[in-house]
Amino acid sequence: MPKTKKTKQKAIVNHLSFSSFIHETENKEKLVRGILNFIPEERRENFKEKFIFNHLEGVFHNKITMLSLKITSKDVLIIFDYLYKKFIPLNFLEFSQIFDEEKQILHLRIHKLQIFNDSLLSLSKGQDIIKIMIKFQCFPKCTKEYVYSYLEKEYKDD
Repeated sequence: MPKTKKTKQKAIVNHLSFSSFIHETENKEKLVRGILNFIPEERRENFKEKFIFNHLEGVFHNKITMLSLKITSKDVLIIFDYLYKKFIPLNFLEFSQIFDEEKQILHLRIHKLQIFNDSLLSLSKGQDIIKIMIKFQCFPKCTKEYVYSYLEKEYKDD
């Protein structure tokens, strides 16, 4: 009987996106600059004009803007690497609560004020947040256990 070659599983970050709501009293340019801080300095210029702004109306007829930025370019792995190192490491329980195994998406939510300080980022459950969605593509399958262990190995001692 011929031996079958065991395929090594790989995880790839397919794309990532940032989104947040901007209220009338907030400075749109300041939030854009803060989000650009999640991108390596030498690549920020490429994304300054890629933000999408959707203008909405709140319950009390106040103006709200939804800001979004989706990154699907060849830079996605470099940007993910830069971004992931800015977070306080997650334990498996935390990770499993924010990883959607069916859609293969990691949902990170951080408070807007965190983007302006130099300390490591932590997850937030509040409302005034920036939502970061990271879409993984795994072969043959993305499980919570696999993606978590992949990230643990990849970013150990960084």
